[in-house]
Amino acid sequence: MFMRSLALGAVAVLPLALAANADGEGTASWGGYYIGLHAGQGSADTDTDRVITNNSYFGGANLIAVEDESAMSLDEETFTGGAQIGMNWPAGAFVFGFEVDASGYGNDTSGTSTLEYPGNPGTSFTVTNSLEQTWLATARLRLGVGNDWFLAYATGGYAGGDITFTQTFSDTFTPFPTQIVENSEFRSGYSVGGGIEVMIESGASIKVEYLYLDLGDIQANGPIASGTTTSNGTAEVTDQMIRVGINFQMN
Repeated sequence: MFMRSLALGAVAVLPLALAANADGEGTASWGGYYIGLHAGQGSADTDTDRVITNNSYFGGANLIAVEDESAMSLDEETFTGGAQIGMNWPAGAFVFGFEVDASGYGNDTSGTSTLEYPGNPGTSFTVTNSLEQTWLATARLRLGVGNDWFLAYATGGYAGGDITFTQTFSDTFTPFPTQIVENSEFRSGYSVGGGIEVMIESGASIKVEYLYLDLGDIQANGPIASGTTTSNGTAEVTDQMIRVGINFQMN
C-alpha cells in the first residue's frame, strides 16, 4: 500500500511537468525563499522489547516468557500534513537548498499478547506495547539537479518529534490491577529521502517527496509485579512518509 502511494504520487506530478514545459512557463528561477504546504501518507514501524531486572516475582521460565511476549513489531499507516519553509541557491545545473518542516502525524499503535505461564499451568499473563506520535519535524539540506522548470533532489538532515511509549503487565497468578510503565519525551534522529519538484507557473511549484526518519529508541522503566522487580522496556521507532506539496516563492 505504501509503495503504491509513492508511485501514484509520482505519476500525478508528471502531467503537470509536461504541461509546464509545453506552455513555455519554465523560465522561473529556483533561487530564493519559499513557503508551502504538504500532505500525504505515513508508515510507522516500532520494534519493542522488555528486560526484567531485580527480579523477586517471576520463576525462571515465567520471566523468559514475559520478556519474549513483550518483544513485538508494530506498524501503522496514517495521514500526515503540515507546512515547510526553505531557501534555494541555484548553481548552474545544480540547486542547493535548506528546508524546515513540521507535520501532524497520527501514529497510535499497540499490540497485546496473553500467554499461559509455562511454570504455572492454569495461570496466565497479559502484556501490551503502545506507541503514540502526534507530530514530526525535520531540518534538511537539499541537493538537486535539473533545469528552470524541473528539479530532482536528494535530501537529508535532522528529524525529531514527541513520542509516548507505554508497556503494561497483568496476570492471574496473583491478581492485581494492570500495571503501567510509561515514558513521554522528545526524541531526535535523522531523516533521508528525495523527490521531484516542478514549476507549474512563475513562483509556484509542486513536489512529490519521500522521507525516511529514524528517531532512535525510547525507554520506559519502572516497577512491575511485586517487590523490587523492575521492567526495562525499549521501543525503536522509524517512520516513512510520501507526500505531495506546493511551494510559493517569496522573492
